[in-house]
Amino acid sequence: MKRAHLKDCVAQASMYAALEKDLSEGRDWSELKIGKKLVELRKEQTLYHGDSFETIAASGPNAAKAHYRPSTATDRRVSKEEMLLVDTGGQYTDGTVDITRTWHFGEPTDFQKEAYTRVLMGVINLFSFVFRHGVTDAQLDVIARAPLFDAGLMYGHGTGHGIGSYLGVHDGPPRISYSPTRPGMVLSPGMFFSIEPGFYKPNNFGIRIETTAMVVEATTKYATDTELYLKLEPVAFLPFDNNLILRDLLTPKQVNWLNKYNENIMLHLGKELTSQKKIRRR
Repeated sequence: MKRAHLKDCVAQASMYAALEKDLSEGRDWSELKIGKKLVELRKEQTLYHGDSFETIAASGPNAAKAHYRPSTATDRRVSKEEMLLVDTGGQYTDGTVDITRTWHFGEPTDFQKEAYTRVLMGVINLFSFVFRHGVTDAQLDVIARAPLFDAGLMYGHGTGHGIGSYLGVHDGPPRISYSPTRPGMVLSPGMFFSIEPGFYKPNNFGIRIETTAMVVEATTKYATDTELYLKLEPVAFLPFDNNLILRDLLTPKQVNWLNKYNENIMLHLGKELTSQKKIRRR
């Protein structure tokens, strides 16, 4: 799974680099073009067997629809004046990928920055959370929502879902989503989840940040050998949009996590991009 995500991050990073360059030079991109370009770039990766689902590229108000699917009838031009949400992933023999990133290639509003930052804070909070074995998937849901709740904001979908390895991109039964009728499933090492909080302003823009996580054992100060504590570890290393992050909203702990994540991007993705001759190290 880690190898599959690394290869897909190479394809996605390459697509975003081409997109940003073309937009800066006045060349047109559309939602459907993004999906086609990603397929083209994924075909350069080993063990690729098509997409794990049809790419959801949503520009401007289209992204405000959480379950939007681009079509020839709805295909929208990508603009530096609007936010862009891309939910996508490849299917590889060594893993199934599901990643979402949201971007603004121009000048975002203060509210767009705050909403994005609060969504990101939810992601960071979940990846920073240590919990004892016995905690269920449903109990994690509110941790990702808390930074949005603080500002009176929310999203109307689950926080995460199980992901298979060369299986279904939505692979149950695990699901990070609160429901009064669902007791939840106990989390155990080796499980893979998406973490994908979001925010959607009707007819305006949408934000979702999705990063695959693996349940791993956590090291704690006082736990005994008979006690098992767990945490979530990121599997996908793809940049967030620094243009949308309000650092003043982040706690020192959140800043430290973000800095460490960016270091891992350079360590893992940077190394792979160099190995595949996508970039040159100076």
